[in-house]
Amino acid sequence: IQSPVLEMDVADEPFHLIDIKGSCNCLFQSLAYYVAGAENDYCVLQESIIGFELEHPDEFIAIKNWTNDNWTCHISILAETGIGAELELYAFAAMFSIDVW
Repeated sequence: IQSPVLEMDVADEPFHLIDIKGSCNCLFQSLAYYVAGAENDYCVLQESIIGFELEHPDEFIAIKNWTNDNWTCHISILAETGIGAELELYAFAAMFSIDVW
């Protein structure tokens, strides 16, 4: 997994903000809007991100210094709830070779 680190500036901010409807999938909805300009097909992106994590378990386990049991629990909770967090942001950034902050 590679993601080049670019210099970021606190003064960087988006041109406009949008309102994402509250749900357990708001991270994936936001990322789908970022990629496609609409949040409608967030499930496709969510499945891709989870699939990416499943293809690279050793890297994600190392990031969190987890055991295999921790990893299995993370994937189970992610599949059950759809609630993404920092690992899913990292996976998204690595998939698209971009910085997300």
